[in-house]
Amino acid sequence: MKKVYISFCGEFQVPSNSEALKVKHPKNFGFEEVLVRNRYNEIDDDGRQVEIDDDFYRKERYENEYREGLDYEYIDGKDSLSVYLAVIDNNVGHLVADCTAGGWVSSTFVVLEDGKPKRPVSNFNPNPVRQLV
Repeated sequence: MKKVYISFCGEFQVPSNSEALKVKHPKNFGFEEVLVRNRYNEIDDDGRQVEIDDDFYRKERYENEYREGLDYEYIDGKDSLSVYLAVIDNNVGHLVADCTAGGWVSSTFVVLEDGKPKRPVSNFNPNPVRQLV
């Protein structure tokens, strides 16, 4: 069975149908207004150089690691790391390790055992903030 490592959380077993789950549950997305600074110099009719301030806003699409249609529950965390789990069924869930303050978010579909992410026997985390489960 395939496994994946998530920083500060360790290794987790990944379901064999994870690619199909990615299609069934695409990443959340949205749009945000972003300021585009557009400044330049131009020569006016009197031969003087003038600064043109032509800033504008445009909509940009963004995605995040959370998946559409899933309900997440906080299951663990420490300091700036928060870990969320969405249970899809009795055997599969989606895990998100969110360390926005550190500039990263990781996620994966995981195999569940008794409603918790299943870890391989070989799980080894050399720098665990906290071991889940």
